[in-house]
Amino acid sequence: MKPNCADISNNLQSLQSLWDKFKAEAKTAKKTKHFLETDHLQHELETRIGLLNEMMPSSPQIEFDRWARKHNLTGNVRRIECRLYQRNGRRLLDGLTVRDIFVDSYAEDLLLFDEEFDVPLNQDSEAVKMLNLVRITVENLGLPKKATLEQIYTRAAQLGLELCPANTGPNLRHNVNFDHNTWTRTYIASRPLKFPRGLRFGTSGIFRLSHASEGDSAIGLEDVSDREWGSEDDLVFSLPWKKKSS
Repeated sequence: MKPNCADISNNLQSLQSLWDKFKAEAKTAKKTKHFLETDHLQHELETRIGLLNEMMPSSPQIEFDRWARKHNLTGNVRRIECRLYQRNGRRLLDGLTVRDIFVDSYAEDLLLFDEEFDVPLNQDSEAVKMLNLVRITVENLGLPKKATLEQIYTRAAQLGLELCPANTGPNLRHNVNFDHNTWTRTYIASRPLKFPRGLRFGTSGIFRLSHASEGDSAIGLEDVSDREWGSEDDLVFSLPWKKKSS
């Protein structure tokens, strides 16, 4: 059952009392150098806070706000909500083409020939999975210039972010309006995908999205085999959240 406001209020009051007790005990422990009771109270505080957090309502936006505050990133990152369809690569490509979204030859080859997108048409699903995505720069991940993709992915995991499903790029470019004012080149942080053929056959890439200014593809495949990433490079990660049972 969902807790009512009275339950939350009572738990907050109990937590405040425990916090006051902890502060008083910590002040005493500084003089006596005995911290056993302080450690016990700290553990109880952490447990109570965790339980209270479980009682609070949740949504993708709330989880994003909590995550951003926790890592001091409020105002420096952007949340994106994306509907994810498990679709055949040809159908994904057709959907992009109908909307006049230019797909470069490498991304087109991936959609048509990579096993990740080889979904039988009779299993092509309209079922929607909502992704809670975070768009963040290399700099805001706390990394120096010329970071490697491995360093970026490791740091993102430390911040609680996950890699996006491989088909996030086409779905995101199809469903989100990439206007010139808010979007520059953005890269989808997923497991590296292999170029299926052509001059780059066998090398690794991830989807690159943009608003398709002159000379730029709206969706392409970025070769990441030896790429170094600058501080202003934008990447999109997935922020997990679980809908709390009612």
